Amino acid sequence: MSSYFGFNERLTFNSSLDYNFNIQEQHKFNFVLGSNYTQDLYRYHYARAYDGPNDFIKVNVVEGNSNEASYLKPIGGLYVNRWTNREDFRLHSLFLTGNYSWNNKLDINAVLRYDGSSTMQPDSRWLMTPAFSAKYHLINEEEGAKMDNLSIKASWARIGKPIFTSKYAGGPNYTADLNWGSEKSLVSYNGFAVASRPYTEGWVGYDVKWPYTEHAEVTLDGSFLDKRADFTVSLYQKKDINQLVNMPIPAEYGYSGQIINGMTVQNRGVDLNLHGRILSNPNGLQWDAALNLNYNQNKLTALPNGKQELKVGNRLLKVGEGVDQFWLYENKGIYNTEDEIPVTNGNKLQFDGVDFAVGDPIWKDQNGDFKIDDKDRVLKGNAMPKLVGGFNNNFSYKGFELNMQWYFALGHKALNQRASTKYDFINAENTNSLDGIREVFHWQQDVDIDKYPIYNPWSPIVAYRIDQDLFLENASFLKLRALTVGYDLAQLSSIKEKMKTVRRAYVYMSGTNLLTITNFSGKDPELIDFNGYYSGYGLPMSPIFTMGIKLDL
Repeated sequence: MSSYFGFNERLTFNSSLDYNFNIQEQHKFNFVLGSNYTQDLYRYHYARAYDGPNDFIKVNVVEGNSNEASYLKPIGGLYVNRWTNREDFRLHSLFLTGNYSWNNKLDINAVLRYDGSSTMQPDSRWLMTPAFSAKYHLINEEEGAKMDNLSIKASWARIGKPIFTSKYAGGPNYTADLNWGSEKSLVSYNGFAVASRPYTEGWVGYDVKWPYTEHAEVTLDGSFLDKRADFTVSLYQKKDINQLVNMPIPAEYGYSGQIINGMTVQNRGVDLNLHGRILSNPNGLQWDAALNLNYNQNKLTALPNGKQELKVGNRLLKVGEGVDQFWLYENKGIYNTEDEIPVTNGNKLQFDGVDFAVGDPIWKDQNGDFKIDDKDRVLKGNAMPKLVGGFNNNFSYKGFELNMQWYFALGHKALNQRASTKYDFINAENTNSLDGIREVFHWQQDVDIDKYPIYNPWSPIVAYRIDQDLFLENASFLKLRALTVGYDLAQLSSIKEKMKTVRRAYVYMSGTNLLTITNFSGKDPELIDFNGYYSGYGLPMSPIFTMGIKLDL
């Protein structure tokens, strides 16, 4: 039996001093000097008890006198283990802001901020995070121009990314992760509870600095046609700088790597928002439409110590390439006969020292060295969509209303891990873990069998491994997120005569998740995880239908 109790506490203290003054009513100034302090406490208590007198008595009787040597020790027959821990996070920020406005034409804002975090190492506890922005109104409403208003804004900011754990603040540390590789529940060595250096988590040294983001943006927005239409378009660049990453070190040290700063990821893109009242006849058809689009492209621009590549799990981070790309073998078919297998100097083509055989997949030898290994994997596809957006339409006509909300994501790929696991049943079911247990729905046909060739599932090269473009699919989709149809019964003369106090009697029917248009072979492209893998275990987003009435008396 186990029990858990946890709680969070937060204390905040803010103070500021404001000063405003104007010069000739055209020049307006505002200054704020202030301080923000935040203190968070995360704490948990976990207890696990076993070996009681029977399955029904689960009361843990303990010595409650704190003066006794046996204080809180069980005396009711249960064996109890307790784990308690706390995590403290304190952030202190000092800032000075200045705002200037000139004749309702120009707005300039500046912030100088100095942030200190308790979870950073003592020699890099503080970070300066300035921000600047300027907005110029090209056209104002009162000028009577063809456009109602038009303005352009440019901004730049450095934003600190706090680390909410004290794991890195203390430098090298010890952990209690010494256990058996195949049985993680045995958290001891030969029956003795021990602590070890963090070999599996990576070595945390000194000189760990603040990660931060530099964000630059240029925005143009305006409205026209008597505010019947408005738009906003933004060009942006975000750089996540000094990110922490586990870098490889010599194997003889025993650690999985060393956690250091130095990774930089750049995101560039365009945001576009359009809104228009296309038809606005008060006694006829009215139509409002809104469209939002975002195009984004990410790229890895730097790794620690000038490295150009870094292998992280089943991914390859390469400077100049997107961080969300897959690292895959290129599949070219199947070896149906022995004659099809390449041979040189009497030796067959090999995969990690194992000869290819009939029934194995054909993977392209990218570098022509007559062996298939990690050097033959290529970066293909992106897990994140290149273009996402929404399209909303609202129609109304004499009491009737129709609202449609469309949502789409385009230009991204996914690896169908569900198909890989289903075909690779030989290796999956032989693992000494929960992954080797058959699902209750294993007999169901939820994979498109026409897409995949029949390889030898017993092949030692693991023919149905996930890291090949055989399982790479287009995950783009268009969805009808919501549809609502309604009518105001108060528009009927018979209703008005009988119920004069009713201002509105709106009867409606709505549905969500009604339609998905996609070439993806899985159940739902929105069930793909953040890393671009589709496991098939996510709960589908079921259609929901609602009927109701709204009364305004």
